[in-house]
Amino acid sequence: HLNISFFVVPCCTYSREFPHRRLKYIPPPRPHDSDGDNDKDNGNMNINVNDKRVTTYSDLLAYLQEKSPDIQRHLLPFEGKNVCLYRIV
Repeated sequence: HLNISFFVVPCCTYSREFPHRRLKYIPPPRPHDSDGDNDKDNGNMNINVNDKRVTTYSDLLAYLQEKSPDIQRHLLPFEGKNVCLYRIV
């Protein structure tokens, strides 16, 4: 694994092109995740699903954050896909 810092603003899920993307957990909704995906309220806990396909923008953000516990999330001050994921080494 590379030990590097990064900053990325994910925008498109492309679930058909990447069917291998699977979530380990369904995260609870976050206030700034309103992306039109109609995610259901999962309470205050992650739900272990072990194999949920990544099909929504919220799923994609969670999937990418599952890659490392060091990945942080930040809301950028503009409209549209404005959630950045980053890691600072």
